[in-house]
Amino acid sequence: AEDVAKAFGKIEAQDKKRPAWIQGTTLAFISPEERALALSLAEKAAVGEALPSDKDLAKMVLRSADGAVDIAMFGRMLADNPDFSREAAVQVGHAITTHRAEAEDDFFTAVDDLKTREEDAGGAHLGEHAFGSGVYYLYACVNCDLLVENLQNDTALARKGLEALARALATATPKGKQNSHAHHPRAAYIRAEIGSAAPRDLTGAFLKAVTGEHVLAASVLALEDMAGRIDAAYGPAAERDAVMDVVAGKGTLDAIVAFAASAVPQHG
Repeated sequence: AEDVAKAFGKIEAQDKKRPAWIQGTTLAFISPEERALALSLAEKAAVGEALPSDKDLAKMVLRSADGAVDIAMFGRMLADNPDFSREAAVQVGHAITTHRAEAEDDFFTAVDDLKTREEDAGGAHLGEHAFGSGVYYLYACVNCDLLVENLQNDTALARKGLEALARALATATPKGKQNSHAHHPRAAYIRAEIGSAAPRDLTGAFLKAVTGEHVLAASVLALEDMAGRIDAAYGPAAERDAVMDVVAGKGTLDAIVAFAASAVPQHG
């Protein structure tokens, strides 16, 4: 098992007092097929079957990441086996607010029902944490040719991956402090573009913070204005596009998902 584990990275004892307790020191992203093959080889080694050399073993175990969409999209780095690293096909920018953001302070207390007034009349715990809210701009870019290449030219799987990515970008939210804030927003505006030109983001639309009573509508106007200005200066950035605008009642997520998948031809 130790020899098989080395295919994914360096392993060593975590406690000098218990040298037999070893674990990996390298974070490795592996496909379900790689995991299943590694476990199968470990079982064979446990009953006395000989394993190939370290280099041949790594080639045997790490050869099957081609069906893992997450690895194909977001890549992986294996320092000990760089031949099996994957260049990420997806780039995701940090979300930024389109307007000036102000942090709020949440003061909270935990009450211990088992304490009596005579013992302690105070709270069991007092604390605070900062939080904020706003309209966020998030940009993502996909190299569809590289995605298909990473998936060994499986265009059907690439299309499914693009569908899942488009849906996740519109609906997924961080889970931190979820029970304290119940933040379950949905994207109010999505602009999807397909083309062969160099990608460009629209962060510049918000170098000047959006103001006004309806920052969401104002943010959409600022983004569309910047897109038009860049196209006027550089030429069209995309060959075709699709928009979903919740405030304007335009478009649907299903249509955006289908549009994203169309970036990869069904046959070819």
